[in-house]
This record gives sequence, structure tokens and C-alpha cells, in this order.
Amino acid sequence: MTGTALCAPTGPVAVLCGIAAGGATWLLVDKVAIEVDETLSRVTLSAAILSHLEEEKHHLIRALQQRHRGMVGHLAAGVQANLDGVFIPGRDGL
Repeated sequence: MTGTALCAPTGPVAVLCGIAAGGATWLLVDKVAIEVDETLSRVTLSAAILSHLEEEKHHLIRALQQRHRGMVGHLAAGVQANLDGVFIPGRDGL
């Protein structure tokens, strides 16, 4: 209605002008509402994201440590197998 009243001097295109002004007002109000909501919830959302990242970091550390232990164990077994296959006079006798 306000858009149509503002556009009344344009004559026959007042309805189209009113629709355009109403749409622009709607978009402006929507944008302001989104900005206000984002400002109010930014701290809460940021804390939740940082908490989740910290939790994922600990999971990743544990997974990498387990994988590292497994790889070291596998390499140590390979080295031991090589040493067992080598003739060592002190161990195997003459």
C-alpha cells in the first residue's frame, strides 16, 4: 500500500511501481532480519564450531598415534625378520 501511495504520481504504472517498491521493501526487511539473527547467534555458533573442531582434533590425534604405532610395529617386525635371516657368528656359532 505504501509503495502504491508513493508511486501514485506515476499514473497508470502505479500498480507496477507499487509491486516493485513492495518487493524492494520485503527484501530490505528480510536482509535486516538475517543480519540481526546472525549478530545475535554468532557467539553461540562460533563456540559450537570451535568445540566440535577441538573434539575432531583429539580424534585425529588418537587415530594418527594408533596408525604410527602400527607402522612402527610392522617395520620393527621386518627388521627383526631380516636380522633373523642373517648369519651372526656370535649367535649362530661357527
